[in-house]
Amino acid sequence: MNNYLVGIYGVIGSGKSLALNRLKDLGANVLSCDEENKLLFLDPSYILELKKLFPKAVNGCVDKKKIKEEIFDNNDKKSALEKLSHDRIRKSILEKTKNGLWFIEIPLYIEGFLPINESWIVDAPMGVKINRITERDGITKELALKIINAQPPITIKEKKILLNNGTKQEFLSLVDKEYNDLIKRISF
Repeated sequence: MNNYLVGIYGVIGSGKSLALNRLKDLGANVLSCDEENKLLFLDPSYILELKKLFPKAVNGCVDKKKIKEEIFDNNDKKSALEKLSHDRIRKSILEKTKNGLWFIEIPLYIEGFLPINESWIVDAPMGVKINRITERDGITKELALKIINAQPPITIKEKKILLNNGTKQEFLSLVDKEYNDLIKRISF
């Protein structure tokens, strides 16, 4: 086996990034689709395509808040944005993860997006997710709920659930346990 990919899934505000950062602290190879998406903004051809889709949000600089507001009111624009970004993100991740054990934070579950060997789902109570999103992104509770409800359900049959419903330390301990259990199960 050349590589083993673990998908870290969960809706926005669930604690995926906290889990991924803990895995990184443990010495694991990690990637984030959100971070890969941020790298797209360094590509002038991507910005030009984005400007065609969202002329009001891309005027010298990219106003991501305006884009978020627009795509959650327009499914066609949301689909166009996903088509534009997902192929580029997938290609980058596959290039970087050719060898070894990798944990990949994936905010949206899309069947067949990546050849994942194992899936971990991070979840938290709805109120916790909404508070995290509003504090982090400076958006209203209504928009946070709209974003959460717009995300497709995670329909993976074979999965581990990491419930982030206690203290931060309790959740980090759970991530530690799952990581150590995985290391015992697979070998490179």
